[in-house]
Amino acid sequence: MKRIALTLIILFTAIVSASASEDGVLRILAIGNSFSEDALEQEFYPIAQAGGVKVIVGNMYIAGCSIDRHVKNIKGDIAEYAYRKIGLDGIRNETKGVRLITALADEKWDYISVQQASGFSGIPESYSQLGYLVDWIRSVAPTAKVVFHQTWAYSANSTHNDFARYDKDQRKMHNAIISASTRAASDAGINI
Repeated sequence: MKRIALTLIILFTAIVSASASEDGVLRILAIGNSFSEDALEQEFYPIAQAGGVKVIVGNMYIAGCSIDRHVKNIKGDIAEYAYRKIGLDGIRNETKGVRLITALADEKWDYISVQQASGFSGIPESYSQLGYLVDWIRSVAPTAKVVFHQTWAYSANSTHNDFARYDKDQRKMHNAIISASTRAASDAGINI
């Protein structure tokens, strides 16, 4: 198991290092929710550090935030995000009441990830405004690569209210997420 983990870290480090900016720092911003908190703040940052990758991670966080809400916040210039940022020093700072445009202007981001709220991730219709979100990001941060962060299915014994949308079936939710998000990302011209 340790050997597999080490191999993954080495592979990850090689890929990430090749993607870093001219100054050798990789800058990643998530426009997300608790799933981006889990993936970027809690998992990605420590792995990058362990691999010796210089990284700055930003997360525009609203618990349970959907694509539609992100678009509403853009159109209304609403400042309701908690902007969480982990700098090169490894210290996580949080500023509340931040607008999306503010975070996009804070760094020259290499990657900006977007995602759907977990409960809606397997619902194709919930992605109707993804193209708008992606186009807006590209207009504000044209050098950043926009990527899609695919969420995961709830645990089989989850009590989350949205699990009922999938008949409380983990496999059904997983398959719905794969299908809906893959198509939505492709339609928006971004990679998962």
